[in-house]
Amino acid sequence: MKNIIKEIQEEKIIYDDERNNYFSTALYEAIKLIPENTKNLLDIGCGNGIGCVVAKKLNKNIEKYHGMDFNSSAEKYALENVDEYIKCDIENIEDNVLKPNFFDVIMFNDVLEHLINPKNVIKNILKYLKPDGIIIASIPNVMHQSVLLNLLINGNWYDQGVVVEEHIRFFTFNEIINFFSSNNLYLKENVISIFNEISPEMIAILKSLKPWIKSDYEKRIIETSTIQYIVVIDTLKKTDEFNILRVPNILHKLETKNYY
Repeated sequence: MKNIIKEIQEEKIIYDDERNNYFSTALYEAIKLIPENTKNLLDIGCGNGIGCVVAKKLNKNIEKYHGMDFNSSAEKYALENVDEYIKCDIENIEDNVLKPNFFDVIMFNDVLEHLINPKNVIKNILKYLKPDGIIIASIPNVMHQSVLLNLLINGNWYDQGVVVEEHIRFFTFNEIINFFSSNNLYLKENVISIFNEISPEMIAILKSLKPWIKSDYEKRIIETSTIQYIVVIDTLKKTDEFNILRVPNILHKLETKNYY
């Protein structure tokens, strides 16, 4: 990943939103899941389009990276970075904006938690996905220790990551499964867990709950240390058992302020 970050820095990609000065492990891992034979990709909530820059470095077969957003502050840079920019609110999209049965991949990177009715969005977006297409989504985990400990120790709900004011929908891993299956969509076997090291406080709490957690103790260790899940979804149900692939969480700051 360091080589990708270096290349991005050298190209002097710039942003006007401080939050967008970070290229996250979750975004990188999500992009790595794009199949090699992908031709047309739709990135919903593309922000400034950094995903396109990275995706096209990793996958030379992508012919057109379509980015959709309605964030005016990021639009200037998205227009420079993506192949086609669509300024649109995905919850109020008109039928003629996108081509039906067109996209090989549709991505939701940290988007579903911002939507009023994410289930309806997923239902409506399927018409634009090819029959053999996939959805890739990165989704914050509300069961993360930062949320639980903040509630238990400080009595506060909001934190600086998973639970922020802009988030209006919340997911655990089980709820991610249920959310997609309600639209007859299913997670593929391999699931990426972006994690932080579990804290001694969280370990102590989980140990105290062992009589009730029982055999799920190790599972709860994984769940409470996972800050985000990255999942690949299609219409074919293959398994009820998942391989959780653990990736350490790192925020890579892009030193872009010098480039203005």
